Amino acid sequence: MQSFKQRVLDKIGDTVTTGDLAVTGTMISDWTNEGAKIIISKMPKPLWNFFAVEPAAFAPTTGVAVESQKVIDVFRSDGTIQQPCRQIPWNLRGRALDSSEVNYATPTDPVWYFSVSTTATPTLKILPASATAVGYVTYVNFPTIAPATDTVINGFPNDLEPLVVDYAVTQVKIREMGISRRDAQAEIEAITDTGILAGLATVYTDIETALDASTTQNAKISTILDLANVEFDKMSAIIDLGNVEIDKVPLIIDEANTALDLVSTTVTTANTEFDLMKTHVATSVTTISTGEDIEKGGSQLSMAQTAGATGDKYLAEGAMNLQKAQASMAEAQRRLENAQSYIQESEARKSTGAAYIDEALARAKESSSFLAEAASRIGKGQLLLGECQVRLGTAQGYMGQSAQASGDYQIIQKNFDENLKMWISVNL
Repeated sequence: MQSFKQRVLDKIGDTVTTGDLAVTGTMISDWTNEGAKIIISKMPKPLWNFFAVEPAAFAPTTGVAVESQKVIDVFRSDGTIQQPCRQIPWNLRGRALDSSEVNYATPTDPVWYFSVSTTATPTLKILPASATAVGYVTYVNFPTIAPATDTVINGFPNDLEPLVVDYAVTQVKIREMGISRRDAQAEIEAITDTGILAGLATVYTDIETALDASTTQNAKISTILDLANVEFDKMSAIIDLGNVEIDKVPLIIDEANTALDLVSTTVTTANTEFDLMKTHVATSVTTISTGEDIEKGGSQLSMAQTAGATGDKYLAEGAMNLQKAQASMAEAQRRLENAQSYIQESEARKSTGAAYIDEALARAKESSSFLAEAASRIGKGQLLLGECQVRLGTAQGYMGQSAQASGDYQIIQKNFDENLKMWISVNL
């Protein structure tokens, strides 16, 4: 036969101390001894005789301590017959000495009562007192079990010993329920008390902060792009103005070229006249110098004068056309300068627009950084949620173990109660 400890361990499928339930030898000792007491305590009084013990005789007036005993019978003897004693309430002990009282104690009708001392230790005493009388008491003997070595329980029916093991197993199941609930609670507390939920709250706050910052940057980007578009729109209008100026330049240059052509024509015509004037002058000089005909020479001079006047007219006309050409070139230069000014303004607008674009890109980069941070925080939040789910799953597993242990406990306890009732009914 195995020891009680091993029988308990075999039923729970565990080992001492290092097992999952960390059951100790002391626990098994406590539970088996407690189980034996509970089994006896559930017995009706007539069956207490199965567990009775009678210690040494004692002096009736001194009594015997029965603090943790269940009294079965009390006897008084003057040295011949052990007379059974009847119990009276302790507050009637004085009347038991009065011969006129119904509770009067005699050697053939002795009484016993519990006497409480200043130490609060119940003491069983017997009346009447006598120098030679002795008292005897039988009471329930609660066995002391050493489960590590005992294979039987002295003074305990063998067919009740399995119930002692079952009781210990029920206590193991209660412990398993408690440990499983505690482990489940530890997982729940790991979610709440150790900061996972607080961490999630912080993470979600950080996500909102990052998204708000990104939204702010995106709003600024929109404003900046609007400003850039304004600059680019102005640049287009300014370029159009410049193109208008540039488009006018060819026409003005054409006018200048036309005037220059006229200058060339009039100068050529003037030169022709001046050449004719020179010819007339030379003819006049020859005619007069040779004495041929002064009148004819004068006529040549007159024609030379006319040719000179005509040449001057053409020169004046050429000078006027030259002035027109110069005026047209001046206007063309002004138009080009205007166009250059518009181009410079357009470049300035372009630079301003480009600066806005650069700023928008910087804002977009910063917004992307905030979004990346939000994504990182979301990842962290998902990890925390994953940890919560794992811990909740673990807690549910522990609660399942606790429920299983509870079911096992109820089955074992039911069998314990039924078997004990059957034993009582058979032996009563």
